[in-house]
Amino acid sequence: METKKDYSYGVIPVIKIDGSWQIFILNQISYRSKDDIYWTFPKGHPEGDETPKEAALRELEEESGIVLDYLEEDKTFKQGYTFLHKNIKIKKEVCYYLGYAKNKNFVIQPEEIKEGRWCSFDEAREILTHHIAKILLDEVCEHLRSTGR
Repeated sequence: METKKDYSYGVIPVIKIDGSWQIFILNQISYRSKDDIYWTFPKGHPEGDETPKEAALRELEEESGIVLDYLEEDKTFKQGYTFLHKNIKIKKEVCYYLGYAKNKNFVIQPEEIKEGRWCSFDEAREILTHHIAKILLDEVCEHLRSTGR
């Protein structure tokens, strides 16, 4: 079976409201099937010679329209997983940056996103579809706690 590597980059948007963190998640429509819809964080593939950071910021803008106050560049969150697509084994690697939003405004990209939502970390834990996304959520929560933000 043929195997290919696939790389994506994204931003995990957070905002602190009245002393409590909220996180933005979206209901992604899979490019593999319009019936495959799952909750995750904004991400996508680089275009042309984009750097990982440029791709992550473009995808955030395209998928959510969220405006950041600050992008944390010195700490990234990574996930890796494998799936089959058209009889090809895809080894996917995703690198996320942590982004601090200016406000809770967002506009979804209807071609790729069914809906978006700001929620507490506990709510996100219940909503996120894949276990690997919940692990990322835990890592972000621990990072925010450890940095005293």
